[in-house]
Amino acid sequence: KLVTFAVITILVIVTPGYLLKDINWTQKKDQITISVIQPNLTLKEKWSLSGIQKTRRIFEKAIKQADNKELIIFPETALILNESKQINWLNSMDKSARLKEVGIITGIIERKETDLNSEDSLIYNRIKGFGDAQGSYNKIKLVPFGEFIPFNRFSGNLLDLIGLKLTNTIPGQDYSSII
Repeated sequence: KLVTFAVITILVIVTPGYLLKDINWTQKKDQITISVIQPNLTLKEKWSLSGIQKTRRIFEKAIKQADNKELIIFPETALILNESKQINWLNSMDKSARLKEVGIITGIIERKETDLNSEDSLIYNRIKGFGDAQGSYNKIKLVPFGEFIPFNRFSGNLLDLIGLKLTNTIPGQDYSSII
């Protein structure tokens, strides 16, 4: 009885897979070229004025060398200045990418001022699309001590005393698409 049950169970599991394996369930619709670019900068260099300029040149070169309809992906926080501090350059890059029908997805720091008379701002780790890839997403799941300081009310002052100037990133509120 047990052997019969085992044989029937195996046949029920294996037979459909064997009979259905040759069916083509999907069809190739289109082909896309994707480039993933990692700027090779040290942290010190990345967070400097010269690093910002090098990163911009890498973006510009990537667009110039891209094939039409290519998707270019840069890493999280590739652009360390928020949009308002580099809006002219971002608009120029977006226009160049659109002319070539290229999509760019990159990480960018987004700062929103909480009060015009205050130094405080809300900082988001954002993924943003340019060119043929439009939209943005503020990262929801943040890394403790890398993107936010747990128990900041208690530990923030202590970390400032020992000379650690950590940025406290705010999590995004909802999921959004880049299309």
